[in-house]
Amino acid sequence: MADPRPRRPARPREEVFATARAAIAEHGLAKLTMAGLGKQLQMSAGHLLYYFGSKDQLLLETLRWSEDQLGARRRDALADHTLDPWQRLDAYLRLYLPEGAGDPRWILWVEVWGRSPTSAEIRQGQQEIEAPWQADLVALIEQGTATGHFTPGPAADRAFQIRALLDGLAVPIAIGLPDTHPPPPSPKPPPSPPSSCAPDPTPMAPRVPTPSGKYADRSTDSPRSRRPPAPAPARARAPEVGPADFLRSRPPEGRNMQTGLHISSRPQLCSRTRSRPGRLPV
Repeated sequence: MADPRPRRPARPREEVFATARAAIAEHGLAKLTMAGLGKQLQMSAGHLLYYFGSKDQLLLETLRWSEDQLGARRRDALADHTLDPWQRLDAYLRLYLPEGAGDPRWILWVEVWGRSPTSAEIRQGQQEIEAPWQADLVALIEQGTATGHFTPGPAADRAFQIRALLDGLAVPIAIGLPDTHPPPPSPKPPPSPPSSCAPDPTPMAPRVPTPSGKYADRSTDSPRSRRPPAPAPARARAPEVGPADFLRSRPPEGRNMQTGLHISSRPQLCSRTRSRPGRLPV
């Protein structure tokens, strides 16, 4: 006998994937349950398991659906030959990078990468989903090299390096790490004061011989003599000593070959040694 109750129509796969992506982006894959997802979709957990088999397979299929949507936009941008290769590369980069913290598409990627080391199924699916991004970038680099816009080189290696840099930039932004933007440029240092060793442009007064045959002092009326004396240079301030500076090795005992002074590693609190004129205490 047929069941008189009407069957509930199955949800479209797009709706299942959109709901799963939003739930994973908000709560993470670890907190996602088939029962909770089925409740949002008004479906049973068994129904979801019938179609996807496991939560890992649901994650892969959701990521594949998300990347297929973005792949259509990427192919349209790269096929626009009204743009030069640099402009098409810029469009590729803008589609590749996340739009901000918590980007649902990139949260899916982070979850996939987290499960790849322990799941061969996830690794295989990840390679299949990443392949179109690599192939499109290789083709773009080859076109730009042929037209002279890019420097010749191995396109596959360059595409791999570019995507590795983009992945490293995108993950901190997607998961919302602070200070992911480059710091502002530091202000320019103030100009240094003029050196006191610069030559004095003021001419010196001539030396006039006296009746005794000796030269007298320079004239006190010369412009040089009327100038005020230059201020004495400020004494250099001794550097501050931190706690870690005391951990450095002390100089060995002996005699300094440059100054002739005796160096001792033992501290001397006070010295009353009298030295003869013209000699240094040793």
